[in-house]
Amino acid sequence: MASTTPVCVVCNVHNITEPSVTWCKECDEGLCLKCQEHHSLSNGTLNHSTVPITEYEKLLRDNLQIVQNCNKHNEDYIIYCKKHESLCCGRCIVESQNDCGDFAKLTDIQNRENNLTSLSERKRHILHEIKQTRETINKHLDEIQDDAINEINAAEEKENMNICHSLMLLQEKGNEIAECQRNITKIKKLDTDLQTFIAMKKLEIEVSNKEERQTSTNSASAELIRSVENVNLKLHSTLDNTEFCKWGCCMLPDGRYAFTETLNNLVRVFKTDRSKDFEVKTKYRAFNIAYISEDKTLAVTSGKNGMCIAIIDLQNKQIKKEIYADSYYHGLAVMDNKLICSAYKKGIQWFNPNDNSTRVIVQDEFPTMFYIATLMIKFTTQITKPTP
Repeated sequence: MASTTPVCVVCNVHNITEPSVTWCKECDEGLCLKCQEHHSLSNGTLNHSTVPITEYEKLLRDNLQIVQNCNKHNEDYIIYCKKHESLCCGRCIVESQNDCGDFAKLTDIQNRENNLTSLSERKRHILHEIKQTRETINKHLDEIQDDAINEINAAEEKENMNICHSLMLLQEKGNEIAECQRNITKIKKLDTDLQTFIAMKKLEIEVSNKEERQTSTNSASAELIRSVENVNLKLHSTLDNTEFCKWGCCMLPDGRYAFTETLNNLVRVFKTDRSKDFEVKTKYRAFNIAYISEDKTLAVTSGKNGMCIAIIDLQNKQIKKEIYADSYYHGLAVMDNKLICSAYKKGIQWFNPNDNSTRVIVQDEFPTMFYIATLMIKFTTQITKPTP
């Protein structure tokens, strides 16, 4: 092979003799000019290292001059003498190199090279594990951060609602105090001493009654909190009346039930014996319903069918008034004789049926079917999917 140029191996398989112009180290074969082009473009051999055939032949000739046997004893080299920087066979060690003592086996040198390769691979594996561990830790920290932010936002929203409610109560109480002060001033200016005395006593009684009601409410609320864990549910009665679609309901203080028949624009009230008491036709759809204790009326929202809240007088069994608002109201609850309504695409609002004033509690775009329930100064919500 040193004197004859290798032929192309690929062509030789097809019984064609072509001289090689390139030698591939990985394939360990020669390639002609045509096969070299295909070899350099093929995906499997694209990155193979090649050299011109002339360089390969020169390297081959040089390697042939490198002998692996001892010239003196014609035995294989097995030891490398570090002191003399020479290769030695077994007889060399016995005859002339036995006093050196600084030897290294050729197999050990090869093992050291393998160790370097293994060490590099181990390093790459450790770095990969460190990267994966870091990504896992970062992901876990991100999850902890998201949970903490969500808890903080929820706590902030809760406190904002409590503060808004407290401010509203303070404003109402401030208005009542201002009204009392104006009445006292008028009484002093216009009435006689006897009339002033009688009026002042009347005001004292009203203030005392309000304080007693507030104290009673607070005590009842505290008792409710203490006893709620001991509540046992018991089925009181059932109402077998499924011929109409009931989207809203409430229980009256005297035990009667009020339901909204949404698709027929009706509000139906049933007695305690589950027989029908009366029904009222509403102008718009009757979506949800709630009882207002201040004037013993029912408030009925209209959903997306109309921006209207109907007030039904339970004593006269007819609509007392219709209040037109600037929002479509769905869910409905009563707190301090004020309405808490879910406004379509506007969030949750306070609505005062006496002067039609509103105040935003939660500014958000909730779904259409959005119900609300209250407990003391707090309220909960329930989202339902629209009925086709």
